[in-house]
Amino acid sequence: MTRQLAVAAPFGSTILLYARLSDEKCIIDAATALIKNLHFDGWFLANWLNEKNLLQVLKLSQQAQSLLATDLQSRIHKRFPLSAAQKGIETYVNYMSAGKILLVANPQEVTLDG
Repeated sequence: MTRQLAVAAPFGSTILLYARLSDEKCIIDAATALIKNLHFDGWFLANWLNEKNLLQVLKLSQQAQSLLATDLQSRIHKRFPLSAAQKGIETYVNYMSAGKILLVANPQEVTLDG
């Protein structure tokens, strides 16, 4: 995905590498990066938090907790019983942006579409 972004990016762009939401390696063609004068920057939450003092981390934690009930909700795509864990993983891989896949111990918690 990063390679596609680099090819499509305008001359002089900066590409921010953030997290590892897919299992794909970040592969970038050096020639494309050099010819297009691309810049790459990375961001990792743990490193960013290490730059904060204790009071800042506590304040950020409170702000994040207040957003849990509204902005930071996660959509549940499907539920699977533990016996169908492999199907749950395959569904997740094929529909990553559709929402969370839950593996549940109690089969009665699985909805009819799960």
